[in-house]
Amino acid sequence: MSNSDQPLGAKRRASQNDTSRNTLDTKHARLEPEMRTPIARLGIHPLSKYRQACPQFKEPREIISFSYDETRQMRMDNHQLKYYYPPRIDPMPSLFAGFEQQICRDSTKNEHIDGLLNALAYVRTKNEAAEPNDTRADFVMYRGMLTRIFVTPFSLRDTWSMNIARVGATIYVEDNVTDEMIADRSGSSEQHRRLMYSGYKFETLCMVDEPPETLSREQLDEQLAKQACEVVNTHSEYCTVFRTQLGPHSIISGAEVDCIDRAKPH
Repeated sequence: MSNSDQPLGAKRRASQNDTSRNTLDTKHARLEPEMRTPIARLGIHPLSKYRQACPQFKEPREIISFSYDETRQMRMDNHQLKYYYPPRIDPMPSLFAGFEQQICRDSTKNEHIDGLLNALAYVRTKNEAAEPNDTRADFVMYRGMLTRIFVTPFSLRDTWSMNIARVGATIYVEDNVTDEMIADRSGSSEQHRRLMYSGYKFETLCMVDEPPETLSREQLDEQLAKQACEVVNTHSEYCTVFRTQLGPHSIISGAEVDCIDRAKPH
């Protein structure tokens, strides 16, 4: 799917693969290069066609959550769930401190939507779904793909490219990570890498492992002071998988969650 309104609209492509398998097998849901076939262009103009009533958006409901540990191994638990706590470190360390020692996630590796599919397969295998159809939907994608689609009429110069595969009655959507994108990631300037690092460093200064209300102020300050000296590891991540609905279409999506501000309800 690509936009035909060049140059006002940036190029948008998608690919499609139809298969009769109605499974959560990541091998078959993933689009390999030889399966990719551009099929359409997304016409943006006239913008007046978007001036209509918004479809009903159902409040998201979590299905499962999972974590990536310090070695980027997936765990079906809340191991990497963090809680926000305003730091009181004096003096406040530099957000660039420890830049040279950081442990970086491999930005050239395309993880596709394997984590999301594995989480859904786990729910189905363990029969832990709150409702029978929790792991089935019209669309399955990460939240970032939804965001890109939703803001397209308002950011016509920003490009995106997606792969789409239809498996049974479900349409799977993922980012189309091109060789050019990988080259851009690995060839970014040191200034850009430092700015990216400062965001991760900031997280270590204001997030703790347990709900703040369960710890004393001394325990909280001690934990943050300890984390300020630790090596930043970008492999770690906490993700939630949730179900929602946009108009008549059911959607299962996943998203990284940096932290929450109170104990997670059961």
